[in-house]
Amino acid sequence: MPKPYRVVEYDSGPKGMPGMEALINECAARGDSLHQVVRESTYRWILILSLNAPQSLHNQLEATASSV
Repeated sequence: MPKPYRVVEYDSGPKGMPGMEALINECAARGDSLHQVVRESTYRWILILSLNAPQSLHNQLEATASSV
C-alpha cells in the first residue's frame, strides 16, 4: 500500500523562512516527515509531507497550517 501524503501550502511573506522551519519541526514532532518542498513564487511554497501519525493529528496539522 502506498504511503499517504499531505500537501500544505505555505506563504512565508516578507518575514522569511523561520515560520516554515517551525511548521516543519511541528510536523516532525507529530511523526510526519518532509518529503518535498516546491517553490511556487517568491513567498509561496508547497510542502509535501509523508504521513506517519494517526489521522487525528493530521487534522490538528491542517488547523495549524491555516493559522500560519
